[in-house]
Amino acid sequence: MTKENIKIEIKSPIHIGTGDKITKLDYIMEGRNVVVYSIDKLLSNLDEKTLDDVIIDLEKGRKIDKALVRKYLNKIEKYRVKSNVKELNPNKEIYEFIKIIDDKQYKPYIPASELKGAIRTAILYKILKDNWNKYKYIISDERNSAIILKNKDNVAKNLENKIFGDIKNDVMKFFLVEDAKPFDQSDLSIEEIRIVNSKRRFIEYAECLIKGSSYFDVKILKENPEFKKHRYREYLINWKECCFEYTKDLIIVEKDYWKNRNQEIFRFLENLEKQNTKENPLLRVGRFTGKLSHTILVLLEIKNLNVYKKVFPKTRRITGKNEVLGWIKI
Repeated sequence: MTKENIKIEIKSPIHIGTGDKITKLDYIMEGRNVVVYSIDKLLSNLDEKTLDDVIIDLEKGRKIDKALVRKYLNKIEKYRVKSNVKELNPNKEIYEFIKIIDDKQYKPYIPASELKGAIRTAILYKILKDNWNKYKYIISDERNSAIILKNKDNVAKNLENKIFGDIKNDVMKFFLVEDAKPFDQSDLSIEEIRIVNSKRRFIEYAECLIKGSSYFDVKILKENPEFKKHRYREYLINWKECCFEYTKDLIIVEKDYWKNRNQEIFRFLENLEKQNTKENPLLRVGRFTGKLSHTILVLLEIKNLNVYKKVFPKTRRITGKNEVLGWIKI
């Protein structure tokens, strides 16, 4: 078994959600800080009459009195996070970042599933790119493009099974990734998320990691007899090179999208391009990063398969500070 401790550096805001949202009943504003509190703890601290009044307010859809929340804030506060949104709309929910309670603090972290998923996509991409003539019929038969597009989820699953093996025999079971160590609570902020190149003006809020560094472990069970026999084992061993190759092509496609739309983002991507190396590649993780960043779809663009242009995403998401999301350096 080989084991490597990998450093993560945040290069642009990242959101990895829990599925939960922070509502107007879960926080109050203290200056530029969103203070998230436990409503259950608040209710447990109230006397019977006050509790009845609060329940009536909640049933009528009204917010809890701020003075009441502040009275008990030292007992009910969970954490506070700086808001980078100029005017936070209290009626909009905030996507919550996944956290772990560490030393009584709610600390954000990047889970193993997110890291391994991004690495898995990069390995699949490199294998497919290097063996294009062997596998292209599965996803690039122009005569049956409509059928392939209609059944794209099954096509993707079929492709993964052919390369990695089915669930029981998936070679990636020998590639073990651990959760990244928690980031500091201060590395988190509330960001406004906007859609670019869309007729509808749609804004969301999300907790994002905007800075900081962490570490995670990668273990490869190289001595396993089943692993030794797998035809693509070298790709798993050289996983960083796969990440480099995938990111290199992804940045090429993203630069082409942004070059006539947003010069600031285009220059940011040019800078990322220089930082991407085989020894320390970049990866893109989390939500609001687009379909291209989580699939092998970018290869169809690199191969100039225009018949599939209809599946390429036309929109992108950026923060209110004009930043693309999801980039880390490892």
